[in-house]
Amino acid sequence: MSDFSFPLIGITCGDSHRPLRLQKLYGEAVLRAGGRPEYLYSDSCPTVPAAMMDGLLIPGGGDIHPQQYGEAVISQLRLEDAGRTAFELDLLKTVLEYNRPVLGICYGMQLINVYLGGSLYQDIRSLLPQGLDHCAGRHDVSVRTNPYLPVGTWTVNSSHHQAVRNLGAGLVSMAFSPDGISEAFYGDRPGFLLGVQWHPERLSDHLSELLFERFVSACRHL
Repeated sequence: MSDFSFPLIGITCGDSHRPLRLQKLYGEAVLRAGGRPEYLYSDSCPTVPAAMMDGLLIPGGGDIHPQQYGEAVISQLRLEDAGRTAFELDLLKTVLEYNRPVLGICYGMQLINVYLGGSLYQDIRSLLPQGLDHCAGRHDVSVRTNPYLPVGTWTVNSSHHQAVRNLGAGLVSMAFSPDGISEAFYGDRPGFLLGVQWHPERLSDHLSELLFERFVSACRHL
């Protein structure tokens, strides 16, 4: 592991042909919170083994193939590269076995849920027509009692058409949009495990800064 003062945090990126600029905001948020980002590509050997990481951040991406949670495709999807998903599922398994902190953002939250046996709404608009338009840009979330973020109502950005449906094993929903969609969860287990559906790396408000600070702090105090 790295110097605890500046914990080393792996950020998955898909393959090495994907423009790094798409991931830079995550790295910059980690740097501001006091961590050192290390970008991890699915098509090359990681320069830092999972055992050496102080934490793992799984960022946004496309849609996870429904076969990963035992369903057939029932909606038009923008599927994430299967190689990336397989790489992240294997990496997540190892990182959790080492009890390293994990933060999942948007697709990353969904991947954690699927890994732990949960399922997703393949398309919110199709399956919950009475729900909000979660691609509209912004909406409120109600944060309930949890170990990491302050309770209250916060306005967050929103750019997803899928969401957590059934929670995976050991996960507890901690934030909800007005239509009842789970917007964040944490792991009911020792160690830091947090997933959020919005994109805090694109925001500069107190909640977003606090989220990254709590994650990096957990990586620092292993």
